[in-house]
Amino acid sequence: MKIKWLAALIVICCLSFQVPAYALADQHIQSVDFSQSSIKVGGNAFSVDILLDNNAPFSSAEFGLRLDGVTIQTVTLSGTTSGSSKVGPKESNGVTYLGFYDLANKYNGKINVATITFAYTGSAAATVTLAETKVTAITTVGSVSSETAQPNKVLNVTRDESGGNTGPGNTTGTTPPPANDGLYVLSSQDALVAVEQAKTDKNNVKVITLDATGVKPDDKGEIAMQFPYFLLATSEKRLVTVLTPYGTFNLPSNVLPKEQAANANTLTLVVKKQDVSLLSPDVQAQLGNHPVFDLHFMVDGKAIAWNNDEAAVTVSIPYAPTADEAKNSDKLVVFYIDDQGKLHAVANSAYNAQSDSIQFATNHFSNYGIAFAQKSFTDIQTSWAKNEIEALAVRDIITGMTATTFVPAANITRADFTKLLVGVLGLKAQKQGADFSDVSSTAYYYEAVMTAKAAGLVNGSSDNKFNPKSQITRQEMMALMDRAFTIAGKPLSEKASLSAFGDAKQVSAYATDSTAKLVAAGIISGSNGKIRPLDNLKRDEAAKVLYAIFTRLNQ
Repeated sequence: MKIKWLAALIVICCLSFQVPAYALADQHIQSVDFSQSSIKVGGNAFSVDILLDNNAPFSSAEFGLRLDGVTIQTVTLSGTTSGSSKVGPKESNGVTYLGFYDLANKYNGKINVATITFAYTGSAAATVTLAETKVTAITTVGSVSSETAQPNKVLNVTRDESGGNTGPGNTTGTTPPPANDGLYVLSSQDALVAVEQAKTDKNNVKVITLDATGVKPDDKGEIAMQFPYFLLATSEKRLVTVLTPYGTFNLPSNVLPKEQAANANTLTLVVKKQDVSLLSPDVQAQLGNHPVFDLHFMVDGKAIAWNNDEAAVTVSIPYAPTADEAKNSDKLVVFYIDDQGKLHAVANSAYNAQSDSIQFATNHFSNYGIAFAQKSFTDIQTSWAKNEIEALAVRDIITGMTATTFVPAANITRADFTKLLVGVLGLKAQKQGADFSDVSSTAYYYEAVMTAKAAGLVNGSSDNKFNPKSQITRQEMMALMDRAFTIAGKPLSEKASLSAFGDAKQVSAYATDSTAKLVAAGIISGSNGKIRPLDNLKRDEAAKVLYAIFTRLNQ
């Protein structure tokens, strides 16, 4: 009986402002606004969101709109408020009231309340004024308390005579807002349409595509793409692909760490093309005339420092290489610029000739620039692995024995090869189980070896030793490479016969399948009819196989 009485009371409170309940002693309504202040409409309808920020728990909210030149078609509660009951729209004394109510104080903080779709058929300018707001809470004794505000926020509506974009929230899907404003705002309604139109990929991930390619950068070279966070806040595996004039950005559903995702209503991806002349002379010298982009996120309109080792954003930037760059495209690398102005190579960055783009994945946002990097060593100029060594060196995946020499014929240890393989795979530092008894926590390779162990890349011996300083053999390398492809999500399955190799019987049982797979993949070919499984791996050979996995991971 009490619930029915409460429901009736809330409905009465939400239908009109004319009989307000008592106001709260402290001001809890922080802000009320539309998702945008102006819009150009090319069709007969458009949509906007109502955004509310209230710093105390509440159950219901009502909004009074004055309409001039438009009418309301539909009101759709957002993903945040969709579990509540909708009220209105209802007109009274020239004000149209709408809102929602619930029987508990479910809401607090910033929320996207609803998407309103308006009909606009005239040619004259129109306005929608958010004139009144009332927020209602249920008290501990079962009564209600309300607070009112008069935000007087105005949405200016004009006709797009070009017949072009209808702006965010239009009835045709996720088209961008009017050109030149640098802003793309996806309404809740269009977000739901985008989910319905999403395609599921081979990994059973639902890919939601937002096309903002029609948005032009503002006068600062910046583009901002805002969408409701409920697109990502789901247990379903999703990927939001944002298409922009600057490139394509793929955001996984867990892109925000839990502390940043809590209570998030909107997520905005901001991409700004930087003025290279404002960078330090040293950075300019290294990057040349290549583009530099500042990437960052905003949550509910506030910029955040994004860094998430659990999720990577993949980026594809259109790029037309020069003739010289096209001949040596392995030297095209993305660098990020840290807060001290230093450049750091993004190891997984690579030029894709099929799409004419530079691609990379990152777990943090910063300034990113493209460079045609050069790095070589005096003792590799006639090496069979010269190109591979240089391609890995410019990405800081592999280094020389000195600043000028690589020593290609030198053996490589188990620890060093493991460290290089972890770097190519982009595995993030992790630890699982006990340390190897012969790997010191102060060793330069400790983190890499323990990460490899946690990932299942290395196992060690039965006596819990890793033998980090031992020279790695070719068959040990092949076993590691096979596991690396599997860990990277690109397992090798085809096996070749090893009978053509005169020393095939020397391959140990644990490495037989791995060797057969690498031969079938063309990664291992042997020499002089032998596969040399027991020989120590040389540094140039290591560069060859590491480059092979690098190229396959970045195709």
